[in-house]
Amino acid sequence: MNNTMEAPFIGPPEPTDSGNEINSLFSQAINAMKEGASIAGILRVGGAGLMVFSLSLFLMDGMDATSDLQRYFLLLAQTVLLTTAGFAVGMLLKEPRGARVFFSLALVSIPANFAVLGAMIYSIVPLDDLLRQYPSYATWKSASISDLLIASAAGLAVLLPMSVFCFAVLARNSKWWLSGAYLLSSASLLIPVRDTFSITIISSICAVGVLLLISNRKKLGNRLATSEEKFAKTLLLIPAALVLARSAMLYDIDFHFALSIVIALYYLMRRIVIARSGSTALTVTIQILTSICALVLACMIASLLESYVPAFALFLVVNVIWLALNVEIRRFIDSPKVYSFIHGMWAMLFVVGIGIDVVFIGTVTGYSIDTTISVVIVVASIVLRQKSGVVLGLLALAALLSANGLQLISIVVNAGWMGMAAAGATTIVAGSLLERFWPVIKLRLVTRFGRFSKDSTDYEDIDSSEELDAEPVRIAA
Repeated sequence: MNNTMEAPFIGPPEPTDSGNEINSLFSQAINAMKEGASIAGILRVGGAGLMVFSLSLFLMDGMDATSDLQRYFLLLAQTVLLTTAGFAVGMLLKEPRGARVFFSLALVSIPANFAVLGAMIYSIVPLDDLLRQYPSYATWKSASISDLLIASAAGLAVLLPMSVFCFAVLARNSKWWLSGAYLLSSASLLIPVRDTFSITIISSICAVGVLLLISNRKKLGNRLATSEEKFAKTLLLIPAALVLARSAMLYDIDFHFALSIVIALYYLMRRIVIARSGSTALTVTIQILTSICALVLACMIASLLESYVPAFALFLVVNVIWLALNVEIRRFIDSPKVYSFIHGMWAMLFVVGIGIDVVFIGTVTGYSIDTTISVVIVVASIVLRQKSGVVLGLLALAALLSANGLQLISIVVNAGWMGMAAAGATTIVAGSLLERFWPVIKLRLVTRFGRFSKDSTDYEDIDSSEELDAEPVRIAA
């Protein structure tokens, strides 16, 4: 007789009303925290914008003050107030994000203080003759050398500790070199020169020096930088940008000044391309705009060579420079389709230019340059594995031969046996050099620029290895 009793199956306990209520309250609390954080972020951004706008209004109109020296002291006081506000928000409200916003604004205001002090120095000891009647918001004058010394001492006493303290909040481990580099680059605003060529040199030295310093510190560091530290490093470029902005607003712009602006814009867009990955619409747009900016830069660089290069060869120079810049940014473009579009845009532009030259100009020198550009398009497209560029280059070559075939034949005939012999010998030597060095050149090009092709080859190898591994399993089954 079996005396055991079978107990009925009891599943997991059903949720009670009190449990559902707790979960509901917890979810509502999480959602409320998320909404509060997003609203707080919007408020912080809006407040920062208002603070920057108020600083701009102060620089334009100032406050009730009897002299520019007092206006400068008020500007210093505003920097101190921003730092104090950040300290109060962090210590009293225990809200670090809002505190960092105030500290960042205080750092942004430091170059403005240097710019005003530089205007006061320029009013006393200008090193050029570009003094003029400035707008009211840009008119800052020092009454005497003593006032200038007082303003400089006050600025040093206030801005030096403010800079160290604010950088210590954003990037504690890098506060000393960041504050030193920031103050040193801001000091470029004190140099009493205003001609655009000197300004271009000064801003370029500041920007290059900052970038080299950041790169060197990155190599020496053995840890990942936080987002606040990256932002602090970006602030180091503000003085160089402010030097350019001041000249653009108050003085005439020449070619060298415009070139420096285009170089800075291209570098900024290139950094954005490096930082952004993926193939979203915004990322693709930035990548294409970077290539267009590279075209503008190539045209400006080619115009610098106008005195040294024949005019008909500048088209080839633009072609090569734009190609080099496109190939350089290709390493940071994830989508092969996007780069194919950029490469096709490059090839199409020059093929259209070749067509215009053939139809409306048609000179012998232009024909030789057009042929060279077509060959460059074909060779570059073969190396980069861009079929559209190969097709466009071959179409351009066919159009050139059909339009100037008789002229080419006459050139060959008129060259005589010596010219033909020289051309044959040159062709043989070129073939020998190509056979000797092409494998090495191709290997280096593929290693440096052939990431997409390598990735696709890796994928094919993986797929084939998976099929080989899977075959015995199917046989065993």
